[in-house]
Amino acid sequence: MRTGHSFPVTKSSPKIVVTKMWRASEMVTRAVVQGKLLDYLNRYITLAELVDWAETVMMDGEFDERDVDLLTDIVARLGLADVREFGLSWEDCYEFLARLGYHVQVTTTAA
Repeated sequence: MRTGHSFPVTKSSPKIVVTKMWRASEMVTRAVVQGKLLDYLNRYITLAELVDWAETVMMDGEFDERDVDLLTDIVARLGLADVREFGLSWEDCYEFLARLGYHVQVTTTAA
């Protein structure tokens, strides 16, 4: 699930990104958390935006009851990613996606 969209740009124009914002009425599911992680890894959102989303979700979110422990554990950890002692590494993201039930495969394209 891709929640961001990049528009074509030239060397002289800035990159414009439109990202789906989370709504308090939206249930936090495995797919929602997976989408936010992919948005971050694909640079559609910044670390600060990921942390802000996680903090908001922890305060106001309604988590899927089937996965509440898993989801709150991952989202709480994402909310601390801007703290130097915690950070957020590629390995962390890989582990989170695996715990959510996703297989991670990296591909590259020419710039």
